[in-house]
Amino acid sequence: MKSLLKSLLKSLLKSLMHSLFLMAVLVAFWPSTSQAISRAEVIDRARAYCLHPWTCDSDNLQASCLSGYSSEFVIGDHMGLPYDWGGYVTLHDFDERIANGYGAGTPVGGDVASCTTGVDCSGYVSVVWNTGHYGTWTIEAVTSVFTSDNDLLPGDAFNEPGYHITLFYDRLPDGSLRYFEAMPPVTWLNPVSSWSGVSGFDRIRFDDITDGGSDLGTLSNPIVISSFPYSDDRNTLNAPSDLLDACGAMPGTNESGREFIYVFDIQQPGQLFVTVTDGTGVDIDVHLYRDVAERDCFARHDSMLDLPIDVCGRYYLVADTFVNSSGVEQAGLYHLEVEFTPGAGSCQTQTTYDFMGALGEPCGNPYDSDGPFCNPNLGALTCLYSSTDSFCSKPCESESDCLADFPGGCCADIDDNDFYCLPSSFCEAPEPDGGDVDAGDLDGGFPDAGTEDAGGVDAGGVDAGGVDAGGVDAGGVDAGGVDAGGVDAGGVDAGGVDAGGVDAGGVDAGGVDAGGVDAGGEDAGEVDAGLEDAGSSSGDQTGSNCPDGLVDYEGIGCAPPGWEPESEESCGCAGAGSPTGGLAFFFLAMIFLRRRGTRQA
Repeated sequence: MKSLLKSLLKSLLKSLMHSLFLMAVLVAFWPSTSQAISRAEVIDRARAYCLHPWTCDSDNLQASCLSGYSSEFVIGDHMGLPYDWGGYVTLHDFDERIANGYGAGTPVGGDVASCTTGVDCSGYVSVVWNTGHYGTWTIEAVTSVFTSDNDLLPGDAFNEPGYHITLFYDRLPDGSLRYFEAMPPVTWLNPVSSWSGVSGFDRIRFDDITDGGSDLGTLSNPIVISSFPYSDDRNTLNAPSDLLDACGAMPGTNESGREFIYVFDIQQPGQLFVTVTDGTGVDIDVHLYRDVAERDCFARHDSMLDLPIDVCGRYYLVADTFVNSSGVEQAGLYHLEVEFTPGAGSCQTQTTYDFMGALGEPCGNPYDSDGPFCNPNLGALTCLYSSTDSFCSKPCESESDCLADFPGGCCADIDDNDFYCLPSSFCEAPEPDGGDVDAGDLDGGFPDAGTEDAGGVDAGGVDAGGVDAGGVDAGGVDAGGVDAGGVDAGGVDAGGVDAGGVDAGGVDAGGVDAGGVDAGGEDAGEVDAGLEDAGSSSGDQTGSNCPDGLVDYEGIGCAPPGWEPESEESCGCAGAGSPTGGLAFFFLAMIFLRRRGTRQA
């Protein structure tokens, strides 16, 4: 009997060792859904999703698979991908879906749907890391957790499973935090979030991220062609960008390999001549763009472009890697030549995007619910309105902060040291005591409403020309590089949104199965979108980590003292003062918080 037991035990151990060996082999050789990516590329990809230009038309206001759907976007040009619960999409696929009539983002109270497009918080971080689609419950399968904030590096993330995930960018000189996030209504760089806002979040690092890396030749930092003729030699095997996957001039051609991006300015009409040469097995094509979206690519060729340029302005030249029918990227060495011969005549005017929600533009408010939201990617953080007027504004310290976006305007104290930029029509009264204009002294119809400030946030526009309040400037050429827009637009930290952190079905290799069960075992139809129920209580006041004048409410973010949401489904106007009181605040923070009500199937 003893011999038999010994034999059985030996057999079991042998089987176990064999199984462990097979498992080790499978782990070692199992294909990964991700590949190494540098921190520089992660930040470039994150920024590109915030700065991406697109146009919403009437088809995108509805969704074919959802009755009663109504997008929060309005017809017109927009910057930044919409927040879409359960969304995970490349820029190329997003543009295609918008063109094919998908609904733009998830509206208030909406659900996961196959006929809407955009990204949610976890989809955004997943696609920026260039990995498969993970939710907040599952993303830690491809990350490691660390504890010290001193170890944070650009491209790391803050994650609270079932609630929200954000992508760390940097710290400002005063120690405050900045991170990228997908949060209703758009992806953006949040520069005013408090550390308490990520209290309880795991600090995580993507397993395949590498330190350093160069961003030269990306949308954030294109290679500047400052004079003609110009020549360059590079290798797309080492290209820092993999965002542009097609050209609008030949949309069916697969250009999903890696690319180098160049930029130049044309100041008079003339003839542009571009050649690219490559070696055997290498196929690098040249594309010419008027702006940074694939639909703005109006000329493409395998080896040569020879075309007249009669529209002056900025152009982007892309050396992109062709992918053949077998799915092989034909990357490698190339030689680029660019010539421009000036001609006679005058320039035609270049058509640019006219973005909704820019500084000084009208905005949605209780008197005009159909207006656009103020877009933080354009530096517009606050909608100021009366019963007859509205405009997007930003906090200021002096008139110099306003003049570029509000010609003839002023920096006015609209309520107890809450200074915001106002248009010239509201700055007609003389400045009292030689100082800044007080809103109570203005005769523009905006008397002091006595409301709370959204935090005295210094939006500062969007990083020195990355976006210049009216369009993707993609940066002015500035002494050797194009700033392409670090999105330094301000904003108010309205807390976190999961809406995809609860994976609503787990990872299914590319999307959220809205009818499935997430890693926590909760049915998507019963999940509160993974959010705190912002509609049922005002939250706990947790301290003073917010800008002056605001209180940090746990699970919600920064808001005026005593703030309480108005209702479960709509807390947008809480703390905004009476709309009959003259000047009223309609803070973007409140627009964000409006989305945090309970979701039910």
